[in-house]
Amino acid sequence: MKDRRLIFVLALGVLIATVTIARIVTNQPQTYEEQVAAAVMMRPAPGFEALDSEGHLVRLSAWLGRHRIILVFFDGERGADQDADLLKLRDRFAELKETDVKIVGVTLSIPQINRAAMDRAGGTFPFPLVSDI
Repeated sequence: MKDRRLIFVLALGVLIATVTIARIVTNQPQTYEEQVAAAVMMRPAPGFEALDSEGHLVRLSAWLGRHRIILVFFDGERGADQDADLLKLRDRFAELKETDVKIVGVTLSIPQINRAAMDRAGGTFPFPLVSDI
């Protein structure tokens, strides 16, 4: 009788582990688009005003309620030209623009450092890089 219980418990444990692993594997985003969609958080961003790399004032309130907005926080010390997420968004900007998505890169660096990073990246990003200083 004890042998049957042990076999039953072991079989049940293997079944639970298999189902858990299968759910984890099948729920993992595979493509870049799926990863971006999985990272989207549908919560309101705080309103802000900040200077972009050109010295223009960017107000989030100008876009709230009219567009979907992606705020990308990046390490300004490394520079926008070294941030993989910003570079992917830059490369896919035309696709995102068609879906009425606005992108704003946010960093703690001063606008001049953002401008230098943009120059190193080929001159421009099609969306503002603002300084949260």
